[in-house]
Amino acid sequence: MTRQQPEIEATSAARTVLKLLARPQLTMRNMEWGQSAMIEYRVTKYDPAKRDARGAYLCAEWTSFKDIGRAIGGAVLTAEEYRRVEQAYVDSALAFVAEGKLSSLIVEGLENPEKRPVKVQDGSVCSAEEIGELIRQLLREEYWCRLEAQSGFIHFGWDYYMYIGVPHRCVEAERLSRRMGLYPEEFASPYKRDDEVVTEG
Repeated sequence: MTRQQPEIEATSAARTVLKLLARPQLTMRNMEWGQSAMIEYRVTKYDPAKRDARGAYLCAEWTSFKDIGRAIGGAVLTAEEYRRVEQAYVDSALAFVAEGKLSSLIVEGLENPEKRPVKVQDGSVCSAEEIGELIRQLLREEYWCRLEAQSGFIHFGWDYYMYIGVPHRCVEAERLSRRMGLYPEEFASPYKRDDEVVTEG
């Protein structure tokens, strides 16, 4: 793999996301919370082939923005590599949002124990164009919240786990995620309303 390849892939991903965002949005306001059919994904950088029979991940890999500069699994995580993977998560999430026709997401369950300046609060409605920056902040553990819609969601767990709910299977977003080096799997989010957090693997 050449050094230029990640940049080429990111450019292609951005074009795909813009194409999906340009499609007409589907309004889901007539549905009640929890009553719409939903496909749920776990989208991560972790190869499912490296899990044991119980789903536990067997390899040592970086799991946090705070790991930049640390040697993990025989390699030092550089800021450049972190940003590449972070961008893949952002592009992947936006592709699912666009293909799933989620016109906006609502902030719920905001937790900000370090009292950092935050532009959103519980109940804030975020457009598809605003979600990318929120995702970066959540991945960098600046604060935590759920991003919810009547027909979908984006949730983040420990160790760089991302969960996405959409009203139907999103084949194009799955393909884009794989091209960016991520692994989309059908998997229920352990962070849904009133659910207890379960082991993520």
